[in-house]
Amino acid sequence: MLSSAAHPLIGIDPEIRFGRACLVGTRISVNDVLGWLGSGMSVDDIIADFPELTATQIEAACAYAADCGTPYTEIFGREADFRVTYRLFTTEEGGRNTPAYQGIRWDIRYAEEDRSHTWMVYPEFIDPDGFPIPNGPFAPMGRANMFVLNPDLRSVHRQLICLGTRGYFMEGSRRMGVWEVAEVLGLRQELQ
Repeated sequence: MLSSAAHPLIGIDPEIRFGRACLVGTRISVNDVLGWLGSGMSVDDIIADFPELTATQIEAACAYAADCGTPYTEIFGREADFRVTYRLFTTEEGGRNTPAYQGIRWDIRYAEEDRSHTWMVYPEFIDPDGFPIPNGPFAPMGRANMFVLNPDLRSVHRQLICLGTRGYFMEGSRRMGVWEVAEVLGLRQELQ
């Protein structure tokens, strides 16, 4: 099974699943994972049904799809939950030493939350016309569509998200940038 340095957990073998991109060591395709997430399954649900998988592998499938240029609306099968404006921190402010690229898997933290909890809400960075920025680095200031990864937690985010809600992009325990809600999109809708 061929894999790349950029995506070592994803491989392609013409003898497995007709050459579809699969998680290395499994017959589970990237599209399988994306379909499950898009149908409303959480990462924990997927792992419960397929205990041979890990959260890291599921994230790797999402990263691979993002690098292939698949918009998150197609990956998750729904519109973004909300849109933010953002500013990334400079290196002097404690930000990254290297550029951030589309498909980065930052979690978020709400600025007003009493506890320091991070949430799996992934950003998709967009251009001024609202289209996803192609693979590669993105500007230190701009806009991003935000997707709540765990459908079971949408009700929690509904209570926290409104125009002007602020928070941080998190890389582990480090703050990488700030964001502010500019528009609430599909978060108010129930998933089918």
